[in-house]
Formats: sequence, structure tokens, C-alpha cells
Amino acid sequence: PMADDAVAADDAAPPGAKDAGDDGGSEYSYSSSSRSRSPRGNGSRPSTDDAVPPLGLGAVATLQGLAKAPELNGCQVIVTAGPDSNSRWEVLCFPAAGAAPSDELRRISVSADKLQQVPLPGSTRLRLRNVPSGYDTDLLREEIEDEGFMEGESFSHLLFDRVNRFAYLTVASHRVAMQVVANFDGRRLE
Repeated sequence: PMADDAVAADDAAPPGAKDAGDDGGSEYSYSSSSRSRSPRGNGSRPSTDDAVPPLGLGAVATLQGLAKAPELNGCQVIVTAGPDSNSRWEVLCFPAAGAAPSDELRRISVSADKLQQVPLPGSTRLRLRNVPSGYDTDLLREEIEDEGFMEGESFSHLLFDRVNRFAYLTVASHRVAMQVVANFDGRRLE
């Protein structure tokens, strides 16, 4: 089973944080005659500023200031869990250029000050769960592109975590995120 419970991590804010689409000042209309949840006023979705969202699940970051593994400084990573009780985040390193698809990805635990988040304004983070273990990042890329989503245009930073059977990707907008979820939710990949 692929994404029978796909998760839109939508900026993956920590528990208790405001929703990414909530600017704190918008009021929503909940009239009994309408099922609309559109903001009062001009009818458009509340605008989000270009600020980098808080560090969270699916965030893309660059490692910096590592003393015990200096060879990883400058590597891009995806945040896969955290923070733990020691305020450390689990990250999965993107493969090095020229690495074989079968090579195991490096997973490390780092403090937040070692992560420089990559700003991706307007984007939405996704995590697809229950991806078959026989898949790899290249095969997932092919599946996603077969559905009409082009890397660089619709999505970026695709990475498959074979150990946990999760795929992480960043999509260009909330609308694209909803289309990806609609295309893959409940779909069985073989």
C-alpha cells in the first residue's frame, strides 16, 4: 500500500503552534446556510508572508558546524523527527552526487543550531507513508512524474526513507499538495 494515509505536513509546525495558513487575524465565515470556510472579505485565502516556517517534519536544511562529522557540513538534509528530550532533531542526508540508489542514506541526530533551514517560500511539505520497501527515490520520482508533476516545477527535495517507508517531498504550493494527495491517497504501488 502506498499513501493510504498520506500526510500533508503543511509546514509541520510543532504541537500548539498556529496553522501555517492562519495569520492570526483572519476571521472565517461559518454561516449555517453555507459550508464555505473562506475568509471574510475578498474571498481569497489568507496570504502568507515569505518568512521561513518553524523547523519541523519534512523541513529541508543544510548542515553546518559539525565537529564530529565535518565531512557532512554543507550537506542538505530532511528533518524526519524531533525534537527529542535532548532537543535534537533526526535528519536524513540527501545522497552524495554519484551515489548508487541502493546506498543506505546517512541518518544523524543534531541540535537545531547545526541546521540552516533552506527557505522555500510558498511551498508545502509532504510525507507519504507506507511506501513499499522495494521502492527507491528514483522510482518514486518516476511515479510522481507519471502523474504529471514535474520536478523543479511542481515538487523538489524528494527523498525516500527506506527504513521507515516514508517519502518526503516539498511541493510548490498548497494546491499542488492537495493534487498530489488526491492522486496518491489510497493508491497501491507495486
